Amino acid sequence: MSRCSSRQARWIAWLALACLAPAAHAQSQADDAIESYLDSHQLNALLAEQLLLRMGETPAAERAPIATQLASLYVELIENATSMKERESWESKARALLSMAPEDASAALRLDLDRARYATAERVIERARIRIASPAELQSALNTLSELSPTFDRIATQAHQNVLSIRRQEESGRDVDPLLLAEALRNARRQRSLGYYLAGWSNAYLAEFGASPTRAQAAIRQFGWLLGADLNEPPDMDRVPDQSMQLDHVGRSAIGVAVSYAALGDAGLALDWLDFIERHSETSDSVRAQLPGRRVAILAKLNRWGALETYVEGLRDDRDGDALEPDLARLIAVLALEGTGEAERTRRRIAQGAIIDLVNRQEIAQLVDLGERYGAGQITDGGFIGAHVRGLIAYESAREAHRQESPDADAPAASAGVVQNYVRAAELLRDALLNRDSAAYLEPAAATTLLLGMSEFFASGDATARAQRAASILQQASTLFDDDSRRADALWMAYRAAQRADTGDSASD
Repeated sequence: MSRCSSRQARWIAWLALACLAPAAHAQSQADDAIESYLDSHQLNALLAEQLLLRMGETPAAERAPIATQLASLYVELIENATSMKERESWESKARALLSMAPEDASAALRLDLDRARYATAERVIERARIRIASPAELQSALNTLSELSPTFDRIATQAHQNVLSIRRQEESGRDVDPLLLAEALRNARRQRSLGYYLAGWSNAYLAEFGASPTRAQAAIRQFGWLLGADLNEPPDMDRVPDQSMQLDHVGRSAIGVAVSYAALGDAGLALDWLDFIERHSETSDSVRAQLPGRRVAILAKLNRWGALETYVEGLRDDRDGDALEPDLARLIAVLALEGTGEAERTRRRIAQGAIIDLVNRQEIAQLVDLGERYGAGQITDGGFIGAHVRGLIAYESAREAHRQESPDADAPAASAGVVQNYVRAAELLRDALLNRDSAAYLEPAAATTLLLGMSEFFASGDATARAQRAASILQQASTLFDDDSRRADALWMAYRAAQRADTGDSASD
């Protein structure tokens, strides 16, 4: 439907509303009715086409409200795009909108539209920090930020001049509507703050991923305005207004300063700013939650591996020994695995600790991806966890081959090659359970037992003895889980394996 022409979209919507608005004879009434219908049915792509058509038929002096509504819609469509091609199409339409918008509205529209492009690029970069985004996606996001950073800076600088101009008008005593001036001042201040914030983070991300040091220096000055410094000056922790730290964008600006100093190699100031944010009583919870990931990234960038290991151990202590959150654990793992220079043993301990966190969190896909990315030998050790991960990777590889071989991958494998893959996985998983320290990892050991039983089941074919063994192992696995759902899964698979052992076929679902 979104591929309809503008006029087709309009007439489709008009016909849909014929029974809803029979008295809407005037064009403006018809437009309002069409747009209300499209909006209420969340037909955003068609609504954007309709608004663009109406804007082209509206005198330039009267376009501002339509342009504002259309810009807001483009922002939503850009943010919700499901492919790069779709996103680029909406971005192109958004840029075209700016040439049609009234001059006095173009800065606000550009800021809102470019903020949507920035948000898309930021999501990619945050995924790239934990090595999930592809190199092509990362490069595209960095190119976007490189394009946007001077635009945001220009908007912010112009907004600053507008603030000064409005204040002069207020002080002049001329007969000007005070409500209009107040609204203009609010808009200019918003554009100034948002412009410097987005310019700062654009440059900070570029610096973090290896751009020229001038990017980091520019970011520090841009964040400075939000942190109480004079225009184009770096911030001073002593001059940051206390109450402002309650605001997320101010707290994140302080994080951006730390990231930028780390990109410049200034360990002292980078860590001082993180300490300042962490100690500040007014720091918001949402900003505080971002600090661990930023600190480990900065410590790794500065090759402070001993300090990083101590810090991560402290995080686990704060959680009473519970595993770290998956994204944080993955970040720590990839930073340690990719680290260079001295302290190799420390980096390996750090990586192993993060792998254990992912095991305890049952992050199977993450473990398999890390094993494929860095090699199973790089992410494992000689203990139970290493053996568990090697068996897990072998099991997932067998499952993938099984799914490619048969549409019914819930039944035992048919081909000798896939059966052998499961047999190999079973051997590795059994070795893991025989490891001397398996008793120290109750939940991962239960998961290993379940996977061993599953491997035996999928490898059973016509082998009654293997099906009987699978049933026994799966029955044992069901007694090891605290989680009712996983216990039920193990029991169901034990039943299926027992049925196969008895009848030579699996129970139906």
